Amino acid sequence: MKLPGHKTAFLALVLAQAAHSLEEYSGRLWEVFPPATFLTGLVSEDREFGFIVINAGLVLFGLWCAVWPVR
Repeated sequence: MKLPGHKTAFLALVLAQAAHSLEEYSGRLWEVFPPATFLTGLVSEDREFGFIVINAGLVLFGLWCAVWPVR
C-alpha cells in the first residue's frame, strides 16, 4: 500500500515524536522540567509512570490519526 505524501510526512512526524519521547525519558525530564513535573503529577504520583502514560498516549493518538483519516 502506497501512502500519500502528506500521510507519509505525518507518520514521520509521529515517529520523530516517539524518538523524542524516548530521548526525554532517558534524560528523566519529568524530574527537572517544571511543566513536565506538573503534568506527570496530574496523571500519577509516580511521575515516571505518568510521563510514560502521557507520551505513550501522545504517540498512540498520532498513530491513530495517521491510520484513521480525519474528514
